[in-house]
Amino acid sequence: MVKMERGMTDSKFKEYSEYDFFRAAAVPGLEEGSKTKILADCIMIVVNPKSKKTVWLKDYLSRLCKSLKEDQNSCMLKDLKFSDNILRQDIQDIYAEAEIFFQYPYELTDPLTDYRLNDKPLDEVIKEIERRFEIYLNE
Repeated sequence: MVKMERGMTDSKFKEYSEYDFFRAAAVPGLEEGSKTKILADCIMIVVNPKSKKTVWLKDYLSRLCKSLKEDQNSCMLKDLKFSDNILRQDIQDIYAEAEIFFQYPYELTDPLTDYRLNDKPLDEVIKEIERRFEIYLNE
């Protein structure tokens, strides 16, 4: 079994996709008939309408969107087909039918490491995690 790892290098992926016997399959949902949940990374760009760089930013966003649309290796377009590569098509099909969700940044729960590995008291860790979530959710 080959596990797709977060941050897997393109060269490693290309190595696997050269063989037609490598296939990808979604892990079934926990409840019958439920869709697989796929973790998605999301970058949000917030534009200050009073910025002096809005013209530059609009140009940048336009170029970015064009680049993403033309990217032949991206799985973010639902109808993209990889007819020449069965493994890529399997992965595309999984993403196209999955329920995408977003998770909180890892930095919010980093203090748990101190609890597990460095014997930091649990009550201190909880306070620190609550503080970080308060900042994250209310800024």
